[in-house]
Amino acid sequence: METLVLNIYNIVGNASCLTAEDGEKVHVLLEEAIDNNQKVILSFQNVETLADPFLETAIGQIYRDHDKELVKELIEITDISLTGKVSLKSVVTAAKLAHENAAV
Repeated sequence: METLVLNIYNIVGNASCLTAEDGEKVHVLLEEAIDNNQKVILSFQNVETLADPFLETAIGQIYRDHDKELVKELIEITDISLTGKVSLKSVVTAAKLAHENAAV
């Protein structure tokens, strides 16, 4: 199976990824890929602004709903700014904790 490349800029339609609604567009595509056990490259090329509501909906939910090792294996993130990486790490850490607490 080929790797699916999802360009966030193209999915959202602009360089600002701010809202949960925009994050949901990405989330649906990621869920579909995970359901099909398909590897995904999530490209943030041309994205200038990232907000936590977008990241929580697009990616955080994936870590809350799926095993972190599976997510790590299937999803690769590229072309993300340094500030985007910091925000993403914070969102993913919180989502992993939520997943672990739900499993208890």
